[in-house]
Amino acid sequence: MVERILQELSRGDFDFRNYAHPADPLSNLFDEWVPYYRLKYAIAKALRAESILEIGVGFGYSAMAFLTAVPEAKFTGIGLNGENFAGQRDALEWAKRVASGYDAKFLVADMQTLRRSPGGRYHLIHVDGQQDGTGTFHNLRRAIAQAPWVLLDRYFRTRENVFKANDFLLK
Repeated sequence: MVERILQELSRGDFDFRNYAHPADPLSNLFDEWVPYYRLKYAIAKALRAESILEIGVGFGYSAMAFLTAVPEAKFTGIGLNGENFAGQRDALEWAKRVASGYDAKFLVADMQTLRRSPGGRYHLIHVDGQQDGTGTFHNLRRAIAQAPWVLLDRYFRTRENVFKANDFLLK
């Protein structure tokens, strides 16, 4: 699988900036982020992910990487609308807007309060929300019950996140 991902990465030209929120306060980092989102594109393409759940949607940049890679995929994104995300309160609405041409639905929910992720089985679950360690552990536990492939974002975000993700893997 790693070889297939690397092949897709070498062929891919996905650029998330085509879908970027015009008032994203982190736009000064966009050039650095291009390879990051291109890798997500390559992962979805290599997996041929037919159904994708993303926990923590933000502005939808990862969603667009996945959906551009596999346009026929069914995508479900979970986010907290109205919550301040990178200085913007309309992040989830922006994600809905840029993904409107795809089979994508977005739910306003807090994964920490859900007993199970919505829907049934997914081909890929992208864990990108609640990266405080305990939330990461919770989201990973939910994800492996519903998908053969789980992509954990920002593994090294905080010391606590690394410890809890490692604890999850060990258990």
